[in-house]
Amino acid sequence: MPIKKQRPNTVQQSTNNALAATDDVVQIYDEAIIYKRGDYWQMRMWLQNEHSYARFSLRTQNKDTAIDKAKKQYYRLMSLMLAGKTYYSKTTRQGVIEKRVVGRKKIMFM
Repeated sequence: MPIKKQRPNTVQQSTNNALAATDDVVQIYDEAIIYKRGDYWQMRMWLQNEHSYARFSLRTQNKDTAIDKAKKQYYRLMSLMLAGKTYYSKTTRQGVIEKRVVGRKKIMFM
């Protein structure tokens, strides 16, 4: 039986290559980057606990203003993480699982 070859994740590779090829990429505090998409600056930061990126527009065309806004957003996201809050809301699946766990605890203690 032949070994099945795995396809590389072309979306992730092309995104990283596209960002690496441009000069309009600035790293913010080793955890976030800002990059220019079209005429406007965008920010992206990896959220370790949620296993996803927080992405949003900085709504400016000026690089210096984008860096200042990105630093403010970075502090806001870090304060949320340190406070134990999440950037994204719960999914329906997570809510159902938590509801079942609470229901089981009530039954066990009755």
